[in-house]
Amino acid sequence: MKTDKDLVGILIQETNELGLITLCQSAGNLATTANKFAKGCIIINTTTGKSYYNAGTVASPSWNSLSESSYVERASIAAVTGTDDGLTTGLIPSGTTFATITSAGATKAVTLPAITAATIGQTIDLYVGANGYELLTPATSGNTINTVDSDGTNQYWLGCLSSCCYCYYSCCS
Repeated sequence: MKTDKDLVGILIQETNELGLITLCQSAGNLATTANKFAKGCIIINTTTGKSYYNAGTVASPSWNSLSESSYVERASIAAVTGTDDGLTTGLIPSGTTFATITSAGATKAVTLPAITAATIGQTIDLYVGANGYELLTPATSGNTINTVDSDGTNQYWLGCLSSCCYCYYSCCS
């Protein structure tokens, strides 16, 4: 984890290709500093255990609770259960913007929807309560995770080192 001198009390876990924060932790500071947080950034309050999502903009972050079922920007919420092969209940439906993953173990798999011209730029937030899982791309799709075709033996492993884990996936060309 890293810090930023302008963001007191914020521990940065992940940033995007523009250097904007996509995942971080705080003991309660829901900072609104401009040009630091990506739209969709997740901040975990380590004091309360609650998580928040930047529903504002990069210029003006605005934090909404992930637990609010009425949250407008969560166009499609899916419940996905990891399987041995990432099929059936392990498939994330196309159009999903937030998926809650249930996984019986770190070797269970979940498969992303195929990327199409219409979904380039879409983001999918993934949450697992425990265990971790392997993240796959659709078979023979040619889609990649971090430039690796992850539909065979090169699964992207999302280990869980705490009581919960978040993953932010952005569909690219």
